[in-house]
Amino acid sequence: MQNRTRLSALGLAGLPAAALVFALGCSGHKSTPPPIPLSSNAFLSALTVQGANGDIAPAFAQGTFAYTLKTNYAANPTPVTVKATLADATATMTVNGAALASNTPSAAIPMVVGSNTITVAVKAQDGKTTQTYTIACTINAQNTTVHVLDSTNGVPLKGTTLTVADAAGNVLQTGIPVGANGTTTLGLDGVSKYNLSAQAPGSAQSMFQGFDSTRETVANFYCHPLGMINFPAQAPQITALATSADGVTWNALSGNSLSDVLANMAALRVTAQGGCNIAATAWSGFGMGLNVDQPAWAWNNNGPYWVEEVGTPVTSGSTTLYQSTMDLAIPLSNYAANTKHYVDLVVYDVANNRTEQKIYLNVTDGAADTTQADLSALTPSKVTVQLITHGLTRSIFATTPTDAPPTTYEPDIFFSLLNGSNVAQKITGYEVYRSTSGTLWTKVATQLFEAPTTASSLVYTDNDPTLQLGTTYYYKVRGFNGNTTNNGGYSQYSMPIASTFLPAFTAQLAAPATETISSSLAPKFTFSITNPALFDPAVSDYFYFTLSVTEKTGTAASYAMYCRYNFAAGRFETRPTSSSSTWSDASSILSIDATHANITIQAPMGYFQPGVSYQWTIFGTSTANACQFRKYTYPYNDPTSTSYGVAIAMGSTYEHSYGAVNGYFTLTIDPNAQ
Repeated sequence: MQNRTRLSALGLAGLPAAALVFALGCSGHKSTPPPIPLSSNAFLSALTVQGANGDIAPAFAQGTFAYTLKTNYAANPTPVTVKATLADATATMTVNGAALASNTPSAAIPMVVGSNTITVAVKAQDGKTTQTYTIACTINAQNTTVHVLDSTNGVPLKGTTLTVADAAGNVLQTGIPVGANGTTTLGLDGVSKYNLSAQAPGSAQSMFQGFDSTRETVANFYCHPLGMINFPAQAPQITALATSADGVTWNALSGNSLSDVLANMAALRVTAQGGCNIAATAWSGFGMGLNVDQPAWAWNNNGPYWVEEVGTPVTSGSTTLYQSTMDLAIPLSNYAANTKHYVDLVVYDVANNRTEQKIYLNVTDGAADTTQADLSALTPSKVTVQLITHGLTRSIFATTPTDAPPTTYEPDIFFSLLNGSNVAQKITGYEVYRSTSGTLWTKVATQLFEAPTTASSLVYTDNDPTLQLGTTYYYKVRGFNGNTTNNGGYSQYSMPIASTFLPAFTAQLAAPATETISSSLAPKFTFSITNPALFDPAVSDYFYFTLSVTEKTGTAASYAMYCRYNFAAGRFETRPTSSSSTWSDASSILSIDATHANITIQAPMGYFQPGVSYQWTIFGTSTANACQFRKYTYPYNDPTSTSYGVAIAMGSTYEHSYGAVNGYFTLTIDPNAQ
C-alpha cells in the first residue's frame, strides 16, 4: 500500500511494468554498486636464500611456513640474503622487520654462531590478514681442523674439495674448498657423526667414515693418485664390524664404540664394499689394516691374519660393488694401567681409494702380570730425535712431487730401554710425547705390541702434518708392560731431546752433461744443490755425499767416492769405505764454487777405461740414502752423549733411488782418452 501511494505521488500509478521500469530509470535516481572487497591474500609464491649452504628445506610450498636453512659447515658465519615473491602484488612484507619489495634481494642478514631465525612477515591488502614464514639456521663454530695431503707428511694437492655427509651418507654440503696449504676448518655440531671425504682432480678419494665430532677435532686425509684410472674415484664403505675372543664366534659391533672385557677384544672382522676390489696389491692399494692408539696408513698397520672373502660382487640397485671381509688382530696386551684405547682402521681398494674409521674401546678388566720385569726405576736411553727434511714429497703416492711447496718432514724417534746390566727389557708398548717449549707436553702416540717386545733401538715416526720449519721440537718417551705393581707399569720418562728441521734442498747433476764423451781418463763431476744457504757452519755441521759410477755394460764394475764437508774443520774429506770412521783431507780433489751451489769432484786416474760407457749420480753416506746436510744437538752440549737430536736435510727421496733428482747421467770415455 505504501509503494502504491509513492507511485501515485510520482504520477506513475497505473503504468505497465515495462514503462514503470523505464520511468524510474529516467527519474534521476541511480543505484550505488557494492564496493570491491580488499584482498586477503598474504601468501608467498616463492622464497629463496642466497649464501650459507644453499637451499631451504623442505622445498618451498605456499602453505608451508617453517623452513630450515642448511648449515654451512665450511666457513665462519657469513651474511645471507633473502628473496621472496608475493603471491598477490597488493600485499606487503618485511624481512626481520625491514620492508622488502617483492622479488627483490634483501639487505645482507648477519649470521652468528648458534641459532639464527629469519622472519618473513606478509600483510594482505585488507590490512588484517597476515602470514609469517620463518627460516631457522644453526651455525656451528669452527671446531674441526682438516689436513689433506698426498701422503703422510706429504704435500698439498691443488683443487682439493671436501664433502660433508651425515653418518647415513646423505650429503650435507659438497665442494668445500681446501686451502693451498692443504688445510681448512669445518664447523661440526659436536654431537653427530659424519662421513667426511676429500678429493682432488686426478686423485683417489679419501674418506673418514663415522667421524665422531664428540671425540675428535682433527681429520687427516691422504688423497693418493688414482692408481687405476679405469676404476672410480670412490672411497670404500665399511658396512659391518664384529669382534671376537677366539676368531670363531663373532659379535656384531653397532656404532663406533665397545665396552667389554679384554678377552673379547682379541680380533676385529671388517666387511667393506668398494667400486673396485679391496685387496693388497703392489704399489697401489693396501687392503685392510689397523693400529691401536695411533694412526694406521698404507705402510704402517697390522694387516689381516685371515681373509674371508675378496672382491665378491654385490648388487646395489643398478650398481655392482665388490665386497671383501677380513679378520684382523687387535694388539691389546694384558695391560691394566690404561683402559681406554682406540682402533684406527684403514681400508684401501686397488685404485688407492681410502677409508678410515676409529673404534673406541673401553677395557673393563685387565690384570697385572708380575712375571714381567719391573720397569719403574728404568729410564729409556740412546734416545735419538732425527728430524728429516725431504726436498720432495717422500711417498710413492706423490701426485705433485715438483709443485711448490714440495717439502715434507719426517721425525723419527729412536730409543732403547735397558736395565743396569745394559740388557734390553721387554715391553708391551711405549708412549711418545712432544713439546715446542720443553715444559708443556702432548702425548702424540701410544704404541702397543701384541706380545712383549725387546726394547732395543725401537723407532717411532711422527706423522703429524702440522710439523713445520722454524720450530724446535722436543720429544720424550717411556715404556710400559703388564707389571703394574709399581708406577702403573711405566718406566721413567726419557731425557727430553730436541731438534729443529733444516731447510729443504735437492741435488741435481750438472756436468759433464749426460751422453758426454770424455777425452780424459780422470773426468771431473759437478753437481748442484738448490739451497746454498745450507752450506753455512751456522746452519750445518756436515754435508755427506757419495759419487757413484757404474759401467753401463760389460762387467758392470762400480766405483764410489765417499765424501763430506766438515764445517767445523772448514774442509772437504773422504773415507775409504761407507763404514769407515776415518776421514782424510780431500781439499785437493773436492771444491765448491763461490756461490756455494756447485760442488766438483775430481775422479782418480786408473778407474775409467777408454771406450767404456758409465752412468753416474750422487748419493748420501752410501747408496742407501740421499746426499744430506746434518746438524747435531747434544744435551748439555755433551757430544759424547748417546742421546742427541739431529736435523737432516736430504736432497732426494726413495722414489728417485736416493740419487740426484734428475737421475743418472751417462758418460762415455773416448777410445783415445788420456
